[in-house]
Formats: sequence, C-alpha cells, structure tokens
Amino acid sequence: MNRFQILLFLILSTISYSTIIAEEKKDSFTKLEDAIIATLKNSPDLKISYEKVVQAQATLKQVKSSFYPSFNATGAYTKFNKPSTLTVPDFSAIALNPTSTATVEKTLQPDHSWGGNLSLSVPLIIVSLYPTLDASKLVEKAVTLAYELNREAIVYNCINLYLYSLLAYKNIEISKTALATTKDHLLAAKKRLQSGTGAEIDVTRSELL
Repeated sequence: MNRFQILLFLILSTISYSTIIAEEKKDSFTKLEDAIIATLKNSPDLKISYEKVVQAQATLKQVKSSFYPSFNATGAYTKFNKPSTLTVPDFSAIALNPTSTATVEKTLQPDHSWGGNLSLSVPLIIVSLYPTLDASKLVEKAVTLAYELNREAIVYNCINLYLYSLLAYKNIEISKTALATTKDHLLAAKKRLQSGTGAEIDVTRSELL
C-alpha cells in the first residue's frame, strides 16, 4: 500500500467509527472532515509551504517568459505654440511672369506632430538561461512535493488525534456506565441489608468495586 491508500484507509475507518459514536450519542461532535479542514486552514507550517510553492511557480514563470516573443511599442506627440514656416518665391507665378516678386509660405514644422514605433523581438537560442530554467523547474518540483508531504502528514496526525479523541470519549462513556452500575449495586446491597435479606459483606464488596 502506498501512502495515499494508507491515508484513505485511515480516513474511511475513522469516519465509520465516528458514525457509530454519533449514533450512540446525539450530542454535537465535530466531524472528521471539518476537523481536517480546520487543521489545514490554521496550520502555519502549511501556509509557509504553500507560499514557497507560489514563489517557486512565479520564478519559473518569469524565467520561461524570457523565451517568449516580446512586443515593444513607443509613441510620441509634440505640440507647438505655432507652426514653423519659411517664405519662398512663388515659382508658379514666376513661370507665368518672370518679373513677378510673389512669395508663398511653406510649412516646415506643423504646430503638432505625432509618431509611433512597433517592434517584435523573437529569441532564438538563449544558452545562458537553460541552467536557470532547469534549476527553477527542480526547485518548483521540490517545494511542491514538500508541500504535498507536509499536507499529508498534517492530515495523518489530525486523523490520529481525532481517533484517539473518539477512543477516549468511548472509554469515558464506558466508565460512566460502569460507575452507574456500581452505584446501583451498592444501593441495592444497602437496601437488602436494611431489610434483613442481605449481608454486610455484600455492601463492603459493592463499595470496593
């Protein structure tokens, strides 16, 4: 049997025994499932193990992202108070009249401008990152296994404590029943002694019990 089968056997056995106890005594009694959930939820060691798993997964994800294509986009917008212009001869007018002195204004820079750039980077082979990737994978597997083993150990200990509690509860009930029976025997022996139908030795024997 592997550890999972052993754990499953303990859980089923404890549930069956706790069901018997619950049928005998109708008082409120914490269920095994509730006890396990509460123990796992409030275990500081398990929380630390889980945080290590989350951290290792995040590190592995970050290392893997170095092998993915990346997009880079940049943009710029410029606003001026007024456009920049330059006065030049009107060559169309000069062509019609060589003696013309007509001029026109040419815009060198408008009062606003914008531009953008989009680039794609595709890594081919990053030899230097492969050792880091392998190490990150090993760490992620190790902390995940440690978390699972820690969780199983907590569940196993919880089941044992729960079973011991049930056995202690059962022993207390048996002791209560035996004490009540002894008291009844002692009372009956005293009544027989008072009525003259019993002996004092019977009373003494009942007191010793």
